[in-house]
Amino acid sequence: MTEAQKRFEKVFNAPNHKSIIELWLEFEKLLGYPEDRKIRLTNQSRPQQLSDWMQRHRMWDKAPPVEKASEFGATWRGWWKILQPQWRISDDECGGSLVWNGPSDEKWQNLLKGGGNGFVLVLLSLSWWMMREKDESRKAEESSSAFEDVQWVLQQMVRVLHTQHEQGSEEDHENNDPNTRPTKR
Repeated sequence: MTEAQKRFEKVFNAPNHKSIIELWLEFEKLLGYPEDRKIRLTNQSRPQQLSDWMQRHRMWDKAPPVEKASEFGATWRGWWKILQPQWRISDDECGGSLVWNGPSDEKWQNLLKGGGNGFVLVLLSLSWWMMREKDESRKAEESSSAFEDVQWVLQQMVRVLHTQHEQGSEEDHENNDPNTRPTKR
């Protein structure tokens, strides 16, 4: 996590970008810093550069070659779309926008994954895309809108995790009420 955080601090250094690092750290903390390698995001339509990076010892300070920002961005967006709950995918002809107003009880099952194979891979690959756009001296409009969407989703997941922890605390408190007798098993 420390290496990932250093990487993200180098890339997400604009004033409006810094909060995503704090959100991600809170997300991992609320998940209990999982280390289970079986917890993973789908690799369906995942950018090949991410798979290559994972197979090559996960060097956080070395991004794999991203030939063209626009091509990488298109692949990244396809993967991001697959990770979304169905209600987020709009019916518009452009196919690029994702809906932000959905059910308040969304569980984010495809994305609520922490650890080395979890949401960190979304942020890492997004950082590569943003850096490639910067290297190409392009306006970062495409990756900026993706960044905003990733940040929004991360906010939603942190909210869900806080709710789960609060409900868990209430249940724990109810179960530890000194005024009730323990049940025999």
